[in-house]
Amino acid sequence: MRIGKAGEPDLTAGAVPWGPGMLRVLHRGEEGGTCVLGYGPIMALALDAARADGRITVLSATSLQPLDDDVLGRVLALYSKIIILEEAAGAPLAGRLRALAHSLGDPVMISSLVLPREFPHSCGTHEELLAAAGLSVEKILAAAAGDFD
Repeated sequence: MRIGKAGEPDLTAGAVPWGPGMLRVLHRGEEGGTCVLGYGPIMALALDAARADGRITVLSATSLQPLDDDVLGRVLALYSKIIILEEAAGAPLAGRLRALAHSLGDPVMISSLVLPREFPHSCGTHEELLAAAGLSVEKILAAAAGDFD
């Protein structure tokens, strides 16, 4: 679980109450289009991208364990593109979703915007460090437009 500790805004105000294993809708876009799925304070980037492109749906996982494969399977069934946004090395959510999509034979396009495993050799604000690692609103919008890495 990623918890903000620097006075970040409450991203889930107005979302359904918290419960383990849930996916909370932070922004409802077009069903069948692009979904950004992630967790923690980095979801502020996803919401900024959804403000720029209102067709994007933003879903936040309340936990990774538990997180029901049936819930993830419904996401795979509802969207043609899924962008995983993780501020965690190792990309646990991206790996799990890709494995599930493969086991279901689902052809959905999945793009992972995650922290690289190597140590960052730069300094800056949280936002600057995320951008240096390739985690930015611009990267989310590019992935939503079909520019998958």
